Amino acid sequence: MHELKSCNKPDMSKPPPYPFCMPQIRLSAQFTRPDLRIDKEQFCLKDYAPPINKPVASGKTKSTFLHPDKLFSGFFDLSNKEKANLEEARKNGQNSWRFDGRDKVVEVFFKISLADLKSGTTATPMEAALQMAEEFEEIPANKSYLALDCHGVPLVVLYADAYKRAWGSDMGAYIVKTTTENIDRLARFVQPSKPKDRRRHSNYFNWIRESSPQPWATGVGARSGLYYFGIWRETGQNTLAVLTSDMEHRKSYAQAMIRALQLWCANITQTIDACFAGVDIRTRDEYRDAYNRIADIGTKEASQTMPNDIFPFRALLINLLTEPHMDHKDWANGWAWLTPFGQFEQGLMCISLLKRKLNFQPGSVFGIQGDRLEHFTTKWNGTNRYCWVFSFHQTVREKMG
Repeated sequence: MHELKSCNKPDMSKPPPYPFCMPQIRLSAQFTRPDLRIDKEQFCLKDYAPPINKPVASGKTKSTFLHPDKLFSGFFDLSNKEKANLEEARKNGQNSWRFDGRDKVVEVFFKISLADLKSGTTATPMEAALQMAEEFEEIPANKSYLALDCHGVPLVVLYADAYKRAWGSDMGAYIVKTTTENIDRLARFVQPSKPKDRRRHSNYFNWIRESSPQPWATGVGARSGLYYFGIWRETGQNTLAVLTSDMEHRKSYAQAMIRALQLWCANITQTIDACFAGVDIRTRDEYRDAYNRIADIGTKEASQTMPNDIFPFRALLINLLTEPHMDHKDWANGWAWLTPFGQFEQGLMCISLLKRKLNFQPGSVFGIQGDRLEHFTTKWNGTNRYCWVFSFHQTVREKMG
């Protein structure tokens, strides 16, 4: 198994060119050309953790480093004064209560209990949802957001600047930038698959026609669709979990680029892992334990982005519009995690039940109890919009060996 490694601070003065030109011979096997090579270097998050000075018996201080699990611990904690205000609002029969801080918003919904919500396949039609979203309250840009139910159980969370908080300003910006460039290389050389999911992308062709003035939607450089990474269960098959078709059935040059991007994805996984631990470490640990119990060692290791991974499945969305849905196939009572990249405007993340919409821009990480909360994105425009989706399918969870 590959080892994660740390590195010196990247040279930000000499970024690679972007955007990249479309290869003249699209099916060329020369995927090692510099303009097509995907950066697959892996860094170790703990090497970038901020130091903590602790007093020792001699009266001096000793420097230790914050464990990645603690990076976001306490980020959304409320002061005793704010907790008292929250309880006063509850006693007064308010529907919700909010703390609006300098860089974060914490909101409690007294009339919603996550335990009472049910998963389902029926969703609001897209046009109706977009009309509803116009009335949703928009959380201010550049602010992180946490929504809790009446029992204090997290419903959704947005870390507005997750990469900079986790890795530091320079390294966080480097990871976001390099991820965008890596995805652009892959998307321009290996066509993504057209979406077959009629719940999330039923209006795919309408979206492409509507977006036709944008270069990603038309012409030889057009690119939109999905890549699937990791492990899934084949529909209707009573088999062990297997690698996705993108990881097994692509041609050699395409498979090499996809595997290279998977290696780079370790830097994304570590960021989301820290975010997950910050909001629900108990469930995060259950994900890790379940992943470790996958019986087919070869398949499991081929799907890993890093040692002690927690997500057997990742989807990479290329210039898609995500329609209202619930993640009814995901881990029951679990989390889905999303993180966007690219250059675009709008594309707000909407949560129907809460009537809230969040600014969902590159550098942010969003988590949701998606099997019970309908969510979708508003229309967007720009050069490109890529989005990683990290999840753990319930069928894989049930079929460990």
